[in-house]
Amino acid sequence: MDKKRIAQFVGAFVALIILAITPWLANGRMPWNDGCVVWVFDVGQCDGIFLDCSDGQVLIDGGPSENIIEHLSDVMPFWDRTIDVMINTHPHADHLNGLLPVLERYEIGEVW
Repeated sequence: MDKKRIAQFVGAFVALIILAITPWLANGRMPWNDGCVVWVFDVGQCDGIFLDCSDGQVLIDGGPSENIIEHLSDVMPFWDRTIDVMINTHPHADHLNGLLPVLERYEIGEVW
């Protein structure tokens, strides 16, 4: 093979690798990562915390408005409409109100 063919082959191979890992890069996880990715969102008077682990997803608090929906849309794949556990740390509006639109948009496994 001449140098031009080798360069074309290497370029195509690199492009295929990039295309293969793009879905995982888009949501911050790699297929070989069995750990968790922790996202902390500024959603108003509290932080919304989203744990995206290999064995499930957990959302903790939602803030006073539906801003949490935008943050979740940024880090979750568009086809994922499930959250395994949603936790409200205490029943004040500044932690609870943002969770209500989450209940409407996502299928929630458990609410704590």
